[in-house]
Order: sequence, then structure tokens, then C-alpha cells
Amino acid sequence: MASATRIIWRRHNRQERRAELDFRNRLWTYFMLGLFGLLVVLPLTLFFGTAAVVYAQEAATLPAPGNTLDFSAVTGPTRLYDRSGQTLIYAVQDPLGDQRTWQRLEELPPELIQATLLVEDEDFYTVTRFDAMRTATRLWRNFLNGPIEPDGSITGRLVRNAIAPPPDFVRVEDRTRETALVAEVNRIYTPDQILEWHLNTNYYGNEAYGIEAAAQVYLGKAARDLTLDEAALLASIPTAPEFNPIDDEVAARGRQSDTLRRLLAEGVITGDQYDAASRTITALLPNAGQKPEIAPDFALYARQQTEDILDSLGLDGERLVSRGGLRITTTLDIDLYNQSECVLQSHLAQLAGSLATFAAPDGSPCTGTNYLGATPAAGAAPPDTGMIVMLDAATGEIRSMVGGANRAVYQPGVTLYPFVYFEGFRGSSQNTFFTPASMVLDIPRTFPGQTEGLIYQPTNPDGQFRGPVSLREAVGRSLLPPVVHIANTQGLSNVLRSAHRLGINSLTDGVYHLSLLERGGEVALLDVAYAYTVLASMGEMHGIPVEARDTGFRQLDPVAVLSIEDADNQVLWRYDAAINRQNIFSDSSELGYLVNDV
Repeated sequence: MASATRIIWRRHNRQERRAELDFRNRLWTYFMLGLFGLLVVLPLTLFFGTAAVVYAQEAATLPAPGNTLDFSAVTGPTRLYDRSGQTLIYAVQDPLGDQRTWQRLEELPPELIQATLLVEDEDFYTVTRFDAMRTATRLWRNFLNGPIEPDGSITGRLVRNAIAPPPDFVRVEDRTRETALVAEVNRIYTPDQILEWHLNTNYYGNEAYGIEAAAQVYLGKAARDLTLDEAALLASIPTAPEFNPIDDEVAARGRQSDTLRRLLAEGVITGDQYDAASRTITALLPNAGQKPEIAPDFALYARQQTEDILDSLGLDGERLVSRGGLRITTTLDIDLYNQSECVLQSHLAQLAGSLATFAAPDGSPCTGTNYLGATPAAGAAPPDTGMIVMLDAATGEIRSMVGGANRAVYQPGVTLYPFVYFEGFRGSSQNTFFTPASMVLDIPRTFPGQTEGLIYQPTNPDGQFRGPVSLREAVGRSLLPPVVHIANTQGLSNVLRSAHRLGINSLTDGVYHLSLLERGGEVALLDVAYAYTVLASMGEMHGIPVEARDTGFRQLDPVAVLSIEDADNQVLWRYDAAINRQNIFSDSSELGYLVNDV
């Protein structure tokens, strides 16, 4: 009897254990399914749901082709003046004025169409138009990896040029919008309609939007009458508008030759046609374009800033500037600019071994040459170009700018030293800080190289070492080994973080090495000068509010525009330095004093 009871009891226990095991297995299954749903299904649902909403929203805003080209009446040219309001530095006007017309695809020369396709998107007619899978893939990549590369198709270029121009610093949402609009344009319109739209709105440089404007601006003729050589010249511009026949004729003609060779290689033209077009020197319209004659780089910067300001007010900045008859007073000091021009030319001549001096552009004596320093000793090849930018630290205004100071294409080198010393005085690494009296060693020393197994040994330009020196002396002599040591101690990433806060908008390509203080990297001179004004004003930055490139970057830009008036002399906007200011390092204002002092 007892044995039977034990058997029944054991069976009961086994059943309970089996039931408990089944419960645990079910619980574990539910947990894994829930985890899978939380980590995979929910994000996918949110992503595709959000993508669907964004797609629907952008599709609803898609304009008709004719609405992306401005046919409205031109009020008059927009004029930009110096800060006194007396000297005209730039006049802007739509090159076609009230005569703009829409060009039908069948009316344009076949050679122009074929050249455009070869240069911009040779697979345009062969790829699938609306591709839901491709659209979803681009949206997913954009969602996972941040802003993806721009769509390289003609439809993508059309969207960026005429429908939704991207901002200077592209974000994930900008690429999402572009992808949705590209898909919708491909879904609604035929390839011929898209290409026609593109040719009528494409940018050809020098205010020429559309092939008709380009033909009139550069050649003084209608687009329908273009010859083969002319079609190749114009079709080569949109992928690099800066290489247009006015701003860089040599590059434009070189690109024209490349396009003709491609047309021959693809069998679009015959050998005889190629020979005839290659021998033809395409005649350009005399005095074509609207390039500023006074302070051209500054004038173009001021024009772009004007458009951005008007956009921030809810207006159409580009249309108002090109067709609205505005009066814009800029920050340019014309006398200071004239002196800057002649001083730069005179100094470049001195560096090249010439004793020639130059008068100011207005014919006045170049008194600024009296303040030029001694000519450096012979050695490296002298520079053939240079830049000057002068800002008012108290207001953030650009008083003079010569050359492309706003383009981030120059290696920073020694210009980064003040940010290193700023970080050294700040003591950001393990409470290690320096003072102007700190002793530093200007001696041969090695640091980890850019790649594993290599070393980096900084050397002064003259090849000499001074041994123990004060930090103040190291700054005065621009000694490289001490500044590299401080950057290594404080961390180069901390140095760059401070540089970004103070105004440097470049140097964002990833991990940099200590050799950046000697070579490599790209900065704009205007950014560097703007950052120096923050140090000079003990941490105060003055400028025009802009959207920061990213977290930790500046939210103001150097000022090129003082006021904007419409055609009726009504003030649309005026700069106020007292309002447009920020304290960049309010808790460390004395650091600016130390950097200035040394």
C-alpha cells in the first residue's frame, strides 16, 4: 500500500514539475517574443510609420513644375552698399528680368539633352522610375547611419535645386525629406517631364537658373539655337557651377572639351562633328554675368547672409534679392578694404622678391604698407595669393575681407595655437593647468604617431630647439614642441571642442592627430578670425543668429549686413549688436584675458 502511495506521489510530483517546466518555457517564449517586439518590431513599426507620415506630408507639398520658376514682375535690382551707404559694391538682378519663359524639351537641341545626361546622370532613362524598395532602403540607411549621401540622379538634383534646397549643414530630416520628394517626383512624372523640369530650373552659375537663362547670360542667344560646342559648354557647368565661363574660363573650356570627348565616345556625335566643335572657340557674351567688382568675396557672402536673414523672417530670400529691388547696407568699411587690397598685393610682391608697391583700388596711396614687417628669409617658394579679414570684436561686424576667407579649404596649423593655450589655462585634463609663467620644454620629444607603431616628433620650422622656456616665450616664438605637449596633456579632442565653441565650424571629419597643429585639416580664415574676437572680448560673441552646425558649435555668424530695406524704403531688418550676443564661457572669462596677454 505504501509503495502504491509513493508511486502515485512521484507521478504527481513529475506532473507538477512538468507543468512548472512548461510554464517556465512559455514564460521564456513570451519574454523573448516581447523582447524581439521591443527591439525589432517596435522600432521597425515606428520607422515605417514615421516614414509613411513624412512621405505623405512631403508629397502634399510637392509644387507643380511651373511654380518652381519665378515668372513674377521684377521690381528692380537689389543694391548692396558699404557701411556708409554711399558706395555701391554689388547690384543683383534676375538676368532674364520679365522675359523668362518655360522651355519645352522638344524645342531644345538634342546635343544639349544628350550632353546633360552624360554629365549628370547617364542612366537616367534606364533605371526604374519609382522604386519603393530603393526608397525604403535609403530611408532606413538614413535612419540608422545619420545623413546619407545626396541622391545623385537628375531627380535628386532637381529636388535640391528647385523644390527643397538643403541647408548648409544637412541633417537626417533633410535627407528624409529629399528621399521622399525624389520618390514622389519619380512616381508622378515621366522621365521626359522630369528632364524638362530639371533643364528649366538647373543652376548654371551667375544667377542663371535654367538653360534659357544660361544661354542668354553666357552666350547672348536663345537655348533652342545652341550649337554643339555651346551645348557642351553649358551642359558642363551644373555639376560644378564655380567653373563657369565667367569665373573660371580656363576650367570651363577644359570641361567643355571633356564633354565633347564623352559625346564622341558614346556615339552621340560623329568624328567630323567632334573635330569641328573642338576647333571652335566658343564666343562668350562680352561683360557677361553679375560678378561684383568691389570686394567680390565679401559681397557674395553678404548677399547669401541677406537671403538667410529674409528666410528666417518667413520671406523668400532668394526671390527678394534677385527680383525685389532691395537696398542693403553692409558692414564693409570701403577705405579699410581699399587699404587691405593694396597691402596684400604689395606684401605678396615683397615675398616674391619684388620692390613693387601698389596703389589702393580707388587710386589713393597705400599707406598700409608702412606697417608691413620685415620680409622673411629666403627658403620655401613664396605664396602667390593670400587673404585678409578684419572684424570688430565689439560687434562681430566684418569691416574688410579680401579673398575667399569664408571657404574652409586652408590648413590651420599655427592658427590653432591660441585654442591649445586656452585649454591649457583652463586645465581640462586631470587638473593639469598652465600659466603664462609655466616652464615648458622646447626639446626633441616623441608622441604616438597617427597609426600604431609610428611616432610623431614635432620640430620647429628653423630646426632649432631652445630648451626650457616660459610659456609666454613659447607663444611669442610660435614654438611647436611645447604646444604639441600641452595639446597632448589636455587632449586634442578637448582643444577642438573649445575651438568649436569659440567659432570654428570645420574640423569635424573624425579623430584628428597632434600633427594637426602642423599640417592637415581645413578651416576658413573667417572662422578663425571670428573665434579670435571671442577671446579678444573676454568670451562674448556678437553676430547674427543661425542654426548651430551641431551640438557644441556656435549659434552666431560674423555680421556682413547692417540693414535691409525694401523697394519702398521700409526697413525689413536691422542688426543690433546689443541684442545679438552670447557669453561663450561666462565661468572662464579670465581665460580670454590670459590668451590675449600672452
